[in-house]
Amino acid sequence: MHIDVLYTLLYEERNNVITCQAVADYYYNILLNEEPLGVEYQLLYYRISELSHLSNIGEIGACNAVIQTLLEMIKVPENIHMTLSCKNRLIETLADVSRRKEMVG
Repeated sequence: MHIDVLYTLLYEERNNVITCQAVADYYYNILLNEEPLGVEYQLLYYRISELSHLSNIGEIGACNAVIQTLLEMIKVPENIHMTLSCKNRLIETLADVSRRKEMVG
């Protein structure tokens, strides 16, 4: 099997996992009226994951829109509280964003 095909399959599976995780987190929140890792973390994680996937397919305009949305949503970063492991996961996910120099924000 060609390496590009394998990469595409892996990429699609990662997207499927993130989608399933988002849906599961949503229903967990509705059923138990709480968020295990914090609403702030989940929101940032899914937005940064979206940014990573958009950058991988070259949608720089959409990346800029996500960045602008994040900047508008996060007025006081000091008020966002999460565990160190959650912070590290966000940093790791942010490191997956490609073509960062082409983005505004």
